[in-house]
Amino acid sequence: MRINIKQVVLIGLLAFIATGCASREYKVSIEEDDSIFLSPDKEKIIYFAAARAKRTNSADIFIGSSEESFWLLFQAVSDKTLKSGNNYFAIYKPRYLSNVDGVHLHTMGKVKHLCVDKQSRSMIDKLSVFDWSSLNALYCNAINSNSGFSEFIMFKNKPENLDVYNAQEVQQYLKDNGHYADEIIYEETVGDITYSNEAWSEKQRDFWPKEGGDIPFPDENN
Repeated sequence: MRINIKQVVLIGLLAFIATGCASREYKVSIEEDDSIFLSPDKEKIIYFAAARAKRTNSADIFIGSSEESFWLLFQAVSDKTLKSGNNYFAIYKPRYLSNVDGVHLHTMGKVKHLCVDKQSRSMIDKLSVFDWSSLNALYCNAINSNSGFSEFIMFKNKPENLDVYNAQEVQQYLKDNGHYADEIIYEETVGDITYSNEAWSEKQRDFWPKEGGDIPFPDENN
């Protein structure tokens, strides 16, 4: 079997640093942001959530952690929902995942299929072509390196005519699939998560894929 020398070198490098990859730092922040009228007589508070799963050693330069931050984001949102005495939540932004804008996503299985299975490649593949930007690029993370962002609204009872996530089912999915973080640091502001006063731009917040592009549309078949 013919082996690409570049791949061998990269695999060796990753093996060398693997012992230093176990250290993680999970940080989240959730702030009350704005409000929205889902109907003329139904106003809901919008909450802004940020999540960052960071490796606390030098290996972080080689291995992106967007996918971890993505799962952490759903953990933070579902946890906030349950602790607030609610049972369901809907994503408002990013538009790419927005239930409010009509995106038919409401289970973690569908989210994984769209956001992970369709948009992720193995770390070795990414490094082999030196596609450094794709190490951290995950469009479901609002196109932000290493951090996940979301604006969401919560419901006590399941609303009609709106796809929503069952917060308890989200938590159970994360636990069953090894994506649940046991120790999380809760920060007061988003700036403590991103180290920036501006978490995401309007372009990221309202991103939508182009026809004929490489990024899949989040349709109900996902």
